[in-house]
Amino acid sequence: MQIEEKFKTVVIHELGHCLARMLTDFNFNEDDYSLRIDSVLNRNTGQFLDYEGCFRRKGNYNKIEINEVVITLYGCILQSLYLNEDYIKCFSPSQIDSIEFYRGKKDYDILYHKIGADKVSKMRSYINEIFLNKIEKSDFKDLFNLDFKKYIKDKDELQLDKKTLYYIEFYRINELSNLAEKHKSQFNEFFNEIKQIFEKAQ
Repeated sequence: MQIEEKFKTVVIHELGHCLARMLTDFNFNEDDYSLRIDSVLNRNTGQFLDYEGCFRRKGNYNKIEINEVVITLYGCILQSLYLNEDYIKCFSPSQIDSIEFYRGKKDYDILYHKIGADKVSKMRSYINEIFLNKIEKSDFKDLFNLDFKKYIKDKDELQLDKKTLYYIEFYRINELSNLAEKHKSQFNEFFNEIKQIFEKAQ
């Protein structure tokens, strides 16, 4: 995968988390969140290998609730749709020494440790075998066709650490707001299915 394509894939993955947050948080306030793109470096040489994204709310939140589960799952949904790949290729166990430790591998590890292997496996199977086959892929076309470099925040306004390369002004992406409106019905169906798995034998 070329470096520009890697950048775009990471942004789309993080916008998946953002989209799910917009659709689950009725008090969503863009000022409470940030979307940053970091560099992944070779541990031995310091050479740039890849991008890693992070969409997060300010503050620490340790309790795992259904909204957080759904939001964690949704990064790989958008990535899988964009790359036309199985969900399992993105959302699967990490290989610590592999560059693929990042993105969906990290999401997988978070849920694996928080809710257990059985629930994670059932959620992953539902997404890969049922939900991705029902989703209206054409709804995502406008978002996927964007040049996300246009939404990079001016570095002069920021204090970036050595790892962080960019902040993305996700709130300026009108196509994301439009998608949230079009996708609401299918997302609610997804939410209810995941909630059933999450609450079983709690």
